Amino acid sequence: MEVAFSQRQRLRFIESVVFWEGAIDRPRVAKAFGVTENHVTKDFGLYRKQFPGNLDYDLSHRSYRPGRKFRPRLTSGTAEEYLALLRVSREAAEGADGFESAVAPTVGDGVHVELIPAPIGRVDPSTLKDVTRALRQGTGLRIVYQSLQTRQATDREVWPHTLVFAGARWHVRAFDSKYDDFIDLVLQRIRKTVPTENPAPKAAQDDMQWNQRVRVTLVPRADLSTEQQEVIALEFGMENIKGHWRWRADVRECLVPYFLESMALGPNIAHLHPKLHLLETELLKTHSFPTSRRERSSSTR
Repeated sequence: MEVAFSQRQRLRFIESVVFWEGAIDRPRVAKAFGVTENHVTKDFGLYRKQFPGNLDYDLSHRSYRPGRKFRPRLTSGTAEEYLALLRVSREAAEGADGFESAVAPTVGDGVHVELIPAPIGRVDPSTLKDVTRALRQGTGLRIVYQSLQTRQATDREVWPHTLVFAGARWHVRAFDSKYDDFIDLVLQRIRKTVPTENPAPKAAQDDMQWNQRVRVTLVPRADLSTEQQEVIALEFGMENIKGHWRWRADVRECLVPYFLESMALGPNIAHLHPKLHLLETELLKTHSFPTSRRERSSSTR
């Protein structure tokens, strides 16, 4: 299909959003790309003409939904593609003003990039679709989940409120009927999902460990030379505060264990870190992932 680059990007955006989130309308596309709704009307018309049956119009909601025989034609349709878009969009929102996240995946054409491979499992597309739609609609999911605490998978109903990328894998923060508490569920460990219409017993604002933030401060190791401390400060984005290098952040309390793990600051290895020291050393005892099989309620189950 020969179309202008800008229009192709809008068509890819339409396809990706409608596939993963279940619906899209003209105002959302117009806002994302800074064009008029007349432009977007032509985009939807072209897409439906090129790929009959992929989009159905929902008159009651004035939006488009995936057709029964929908299949991705301009995108890969993999969970990794959509999760990457989410990550880029979030990074763009926290970065430079005016950065258009919708076209971010195409930036860098012709630039050679190499990524270190990592053993990250694939997320089942049907699982991700059900989770994202439950998030948008505020509804629940009946799931079969394989925890590391039990030998057999268990059935429970959950109500997701946020997708979280913890540096190496994705999990969903949700209220869990089994534990009557908010916990983290690794997407790859969700073996089956069935959407429900049951309202959530508790909302995100009731998640105390999500709403509470904990200050973490990283500094260069004291046994490094002045020159070494300076390059470590540059490497980790530290500021010079009254003659001392500091990197500070307020992390959601339930995410502190993931932060410590990602920075190789576990309770038994933090003193061995070749570059960094955590000033709030008490967090190594109170907020590190448990080393035994008995886990805290805020840990990934």
